[in-house]
Amino acid sequence: MTTANDLGRMFKEGATSGRTNNIRIINGKGKTYVVDYGWAILGSRDKKTGKITYYSGWDGYSPTTSKHISQLGLRGADRVMKARKHLDDVM
Repeated sequence: MTTANDLGRMFKEGATSGRTNNIRIINGKGKTYVVDYGWAILGSRDKKTGKITYYSGWDGYSPTTSKHISQLGLRGADRVMKARKHLDDVM
């Protein structure tokens, strides 16, 4: 089974798919997303630049979501946006 730590590393290294029990990497048109519980986008990676954006609005949403953010290593992203993106917003 893939751990959240493994999934975070895979995401940073360019993976366009992968999953744990509650977190998935989803390949979109211009970006690849790391999604919690099937709807909360915690981060995105631009396909052209490889830059990662972390959506910090989810930090503190729940203890589990904050734990997932830490395990994925998103707080050290290239860009931080204080937003709560939803998968429905981009797909």
